[in-house]
Amino acid sequence: MTRSLDIWSLQLSSSLEEGLRAGDQGLLIAAVDALNRTATIVGNVPVAAAGNCENIADKLAQLIPQGLHVIGSYSSSNSTPWQPQSVDSLPSVAATNSTASSGPAWTINAQHVDVAIVQAGQQSSDVSLHNIPGFVPLRCHLDVQLTIQHTCSDTPDGANYSSANSPPLAAAIQTAMQQLQQGLLAQQLTFITELGSGSNQLAAPLLISSNSKGSSQTVQQALSGNSISSPCNSLLPLQSTSNNSRNGSTTTNSAPMFEFKPVQQQSQQITTIPLGLDVLCYVPATASLSEVAQFLLAPALQHQLDTMQQQLVQQAAARQPLSPIKAYHFLPPGLSFPVTICYSMLHASLETTELKLQPVRQELHQLLGLPAIVPMLRFANALTWDSAGDDESSGGTAGIPKAVRMRDVHNGLAPPGFGGQLYLVDGVYEYYHYMQDKFNDAGWGCAYRSLQTIVSWFRLQRYTNKPVPSHRQVQEILVALGDKEASFVGSSNWIGAIELSYILDEYLGVTSKVLTVNRGIDIPSQARALAQHFTTQGTPVMVGGGVLAYILLGVAFNEDTGEAAFLILDPHYTGGEDLKKIMQRTWVGWKQFDDNAAAGGPLFVRDAFYNFLCPQR
Repeated sequence: MTRSLDIWSLQLSSSLEEGLRAGDQGLLIAAVDALNRTATIVGNVPVAAAGNCENIADKLAQLIPQGLHVIGSYSSSNSTPWQPQSVDSLPSVAATNSTASSGPAWTINAQHVDVAIVQAGQQSSDVSLHNIPGFVPLRCHLDVQLTIQHTCSDTPDGANYSSANSPPLAAAIQTAMQQLQQGLLAQQLTFITELGSGSNQLAAPLLISSNSKGSSQTVQQALSGNSISSPCNSLLPLQSTSNNSRNGSTTTNSAPMFEFKPVQQQSQQITTIPLGLDVLCYVPATASLSEVAQFLLAPALQHQLDTMQQQLVQQAAARQPLSPIKAYHFLPPGLSFPVTICYSMLHASLETTELKLQPVRQELHQLLGLPAIVPMLRFANALTWDSAGDDESSGGTAGIPKAVRMRDVHNGLAPPGFGGQLYLVDGVYEYYHYMQDKFNDAGWGCAYRSLQTIVSWFRLQRYTNKPVPSHRQVQEILVALGDKEASFVGSSNWIGAIELSYILDEYLGVTSKVLTVNRGIDIPSQARALAQHFTTQGTPVMVGGGVLAYILLGVAFNEDTGEAAFLILDPHYTGGEDLKKIMQRTWVGWKQFDDNAAAGGPLFVRDAFYNFLCPQR
């Protein structure tokens, strides 16, 4: 796929230019067109001063799509940038920052070069991959069954492991993977374009093999009408298998699912492990389809199978049950290129698997320079293709038809007039209030609606993919916990901040701190503590006690005068989803202690006690 040319050209995405100037040290990620000797830098990963660039580059290579490469590094003027070993198909790039306004000094293979700035590609929708000029993103996915033949004994926990006189289980895994790869990849592999729900269903699918004509742009043109809910064009492998019969050999095309079954030997056991292959490739637009199949898609599948083999061998070495493995794609905020992670499904429960994978995610966050307290690599964060069943955009209330809900209704509000600092909710939430979902909870459901707003925040920040619980589901959880009698289910009884803390802990695994104020008149004195919550946690706060329940979205606090105001989201609103009406009637708004609630009466009762429920990330 390479052509011998003497000179590489270097391009830099405009969105990265300032970041590289400000950064101290990091690695450069580029889309490489070896045929035209062009490298387009699309991302960077910061590296600590003491970091081992070569080791980190090796780890990143396991995550980034085929067609993207770690091609070098950038560093400050007082250090030497790391460069990978130069090979003909890849440039070795270094950028050294200086105090000059002209930006970093660039070298390719130790030769000084000028870098061309290209406009950064934009995402065409919330789920789309960033466009890289001159490249076509492609996805290929396939479910396979890895069949492992081994002599084993049953352990007390029911897991199967090799017995003392049998070959190690790791060797059996390696043999099974070699057989799988030989059956899947050794023959000529053909790929077929997958039509999404928004595609032209009358269009003929496009077949791609090592004999195909045309360029990779053909795929993009063939699927130009595909659903915009898909991050990029998608392909399926078609495997041709031969079945021997008495009359000779017949060839049949199988569906995009591959399974290899060895002949079972006496006294040996066969263990079958599902593997969900899913790879991404950035393909040069001028590359031929035959090159796409032979040098990008097939090697990407090979690479992912190798990664999954390593995980299975590690499970065997740790004497853990062998678990299914599935690949997921992520595009975290702040990262300008996607990453693919193979997660072992360590438990039948997705929540338990998430908990067991937490150390893995923490290591990946550190590797990619992602914030430690914001979920970006959970299952709920993964990119989806034509996920018609995803109810995230509609709020996803359990057992209730989808509805359109307003988000971030406080945006656009003028701050209080006394000055000071604003401390606000960090992230997106949905506004839940009385009478939504055609359910009459007026007069008793304000705490339930406050809980639903909080859960929506955790959903939309991707801490969970659980639906927002209904009133009945909330009541059933409290009964199951022993907090309420069975007659509580189906009632119109109130709940408060303490009950909400039980629900968040049981339903989401979220702990909460409760700030108790014995008298409403003392609430302004807690402004500094509440500001600290929004600074460190950023979650919506439920205000319980007194007469009414609210959601607190922020605090305004003037250190010099001691004045404070509270950004209240009031769940007592009973109208339609009319933002203008909600703002005009102050169902969301900045309020001070002596102000009235939107529903009438005092916002805070002077002699009543209050609990401020502060969920922790």
